[in-house]
Amino acid sequence: MAAVAPAPAENLVADGPVALPPRDLSWSRSLFFSGAAAGEPAKRVLGAVAAGTEPLEAAATADVLNRAGASVTVATVKGLVVKAAQGVRFVADGRVGDLESEEFDLIALPVGPSSSPHATCYPPLMSRFGDDGGIPMGSRVVVDRNVVTSQGVGTAIEFGLALVEQLYGKGKMEEVAGPLYVRPQQGVDYIIHEYNPIQWKCNVPVANGSEEMEALNQLVDILRRAGANVTVASVEDTPRIVTRHQKLGLVADVLIEEAAEMQFDLIVMPGGLPGARKFAGTDKLVRLLKNPTVYSRLGKKATPFPPMAHLLKDRSACEYRVVVDGNVITSKAPGSATEFALAIVHKLFGREKAVVAAKDLVFM
Repeated sequence: MAAVAPAPAENLVADGPVALPPRDLSWSRSLFFSGAAAGEPAKRVLGAVAAGTEPLEAAATADVLNRAGASVTVATVKGLVVKAAQGVRFVADGRVGDLESEEFDLIALPVGPSSSPHATCYPPLMSRFGDDGGIPMGSRVVVDRNVVTSQGVGTAIEFGLALVEQLYGKGKMEEVAGPLYVRPQQGVDYIIHEYNPIQWKCNVPVANGSEEMEALNQLVDILRRAGANVTVASVEDTPRIVTRHQKLGLVADVLIEEAAEMQFDLIVMPGGLPGARKFAGTDKLVRLLKNPTVYSRLGKKATPFPPMAHLLKDRSACEYRVVVDGNVITSKAPGSATEFALAIVHKLFGREKAVVAAKDLVFM
């Protein structure tokens, strides 16, 4: 098996040092090296992160692998609190230097274009493949022996599922993909279903048990990327949040008590049942939601996580992935979180800006 320290050459396929812009140091364009014997399930995964890492890529990949049963360790070179892209802070599990004696079945390294014979990367960087003899592939995710690469933030879930399939087989991949409700066709235009349209002129509460993919997707890679002023508010006693699958430890900007004194046009609440229950029991958040600028009357159309659909009286919109009714927006599952965030950008800034964000993410 490969270790955190340099593994035997036959287990690694990596390019040498390359001076790349910060945007290139990103998980969904990184290489994952598996040193496990053929047919042996991977149980331990090491993911390297650093300042500027795209948080959604780190969170989505770790989340998907976690759902498959892998034990994921997120490590950084120094310190534990990582200032990721778009100003998001999260807490790593440890430092790479402290893990040199441990063995991992899968290692993630933030690198640029691959020297693997067949690989893909962030589309604007495709021309770099000509420098090292690699053959660029147009696919969103490419698997070549023990190397997996993908094109960008919008492919992070597909990337994670590809790793699960390589480690555990197609059956496990489909088992993990099911509850995520991923898009049936990737790379196409996003769709929202809207009722009673109004103009929306962001507080994002988070709690222990919030879905990391949904929170980070909404907070970082789309809303802040589009220029929204987002404040992450913890409803717990401390700014540090343990997300539903315990990857990653998110650090909020403020506590809910401070956020309650601020003015917001929009309050976005990520999914995750433990976190949702905490939201419902947080009086200050409930009062914010009842504010006339936010509160909406009962009877709105919505789309829920499918196993919870029976709780809705009006199920007429349950088939849709994202639903907007007046000033209320809902989405189905972690797999629709990007569409959910794009719909918010659409309402806040217009479709043109949402499409720009979607293409930058390699989502469409």
